[in-house]
Amino acid sequence: MLAKRQKLFFLYLLVIISSNLPAQSKPIEALKKLYNDYPQEKVYVWLNKTGYIAGETAWFKVYVFSGYDLSRISTNLYIELLDFAKKPISVNRYPLMKGSAYGSINLDSALTEGVYYLRAYTDWMLNFDEKFQFIRSIPIYNPQSKFKLLLKNDPWDAAVFPEGGNLIEGLESKVTVRLSSTSALPEKWNGFVEEDESGIKITTLQILDPNVALFNLKPEAGKKYKVIVSDTSGNTKVIPLPEIKTRGAIISAINNGDSVFIELRFKNLPRNGSGYSVVGHIQTQVIYEALIKSSSPIIRQSIRTADYLNGILHLTLFDPDNKPVSERLVFLNPKKLIYDTTTRIDFS
Repeated sequence: MLAKRQKLFFLYLLVIISSNLPAQSKPIEALKKLYNDYPQEKVYVWLNKTGYIAGETAWFKVYVFSGYDLSRISTNLYIELLDFAKKPISVNRYPLMKGSAYGSINLDSALTEGVYYLRAYTDWMLNFDEKFQFIRSIPIYNPQSKFKLLLKNDPWDAAVFPEGGNLIEGLESKVTVRLSSTSALPEKWNGFVEEDESGIKITTLQILDPNVALFNLKPEAGKKYKVIVSDTSGNTKVIPLPEIKTRGAIISAINNGDSVFIELRFKNLPRNGSGYSVVGHIQTQVIYEALIKSSSPIIRQSIRTADYLNGILHLTLFDPDNKPVSERLVFLNPKKLIYDTTTRIDFS
């Protein structure tokens, strides 16, 4: 189940963006050092069932990836069964053969009915944050247990995410609203944006799916805004928007399928975006870098992405001091995946 490695080539902006960056700019050096010295492993566990009865056997197949390929970094995999307090009930080690493993866990017939957790990781993954490990909740039922699983009805919460991470006066931006809950999300919900002091309604939310909505906002200096979200049961959340900045830069993007349209906007900066740089990477590969020489307040460019594997294009805008000021993630899902994995690309 090896994924084919993508062709590597740099995309250079034309006319207004210089294509002659130094071979090793500081952001590129940092990214390459991170990827070379600290390669990441990701674990995914396939279970034969979504829930079990105490006394059953849970069968699984595991894949450990590094980038697009099955990992060859680790040779052992650890799988733990944790109780509701995330204390280990069992810990087992399995050999990894070219990044994959399979096996089973015998569930004790005396297990109390409840929600348990499956945790999977390698020795190498213990060097990094626990969030990189695989953790999945598993309901285990037991007809003999005094304790029974009950449907949780925890309240939901909401958060806002401006595109590029910033809201700057006079620059229209997309803002995402995302609902989250440890139990079920509301079946129907709606919301709107209003000025904090005047209470004037600015716009309504466009509901995209059960937990995501979107709206556009062109903020004004000195004003504060808030998002009000409600469900059909009368529950309401009020989320203040981040502080409106009077100067800065924003990177935005639109995925057109076989290409990504990016727009860089600058406000109240010396020479606008001149001296800024953009770096794009997918998995562990830096595939896009550009130095901006234009002093235009708006720079647009279309980047062809049809020749890439499925993945996340991570775009970062750096200021002249190589500090990241705006970021954008773009999910790539090209239709044609034809690659020659043996071809060596010369970037010189």
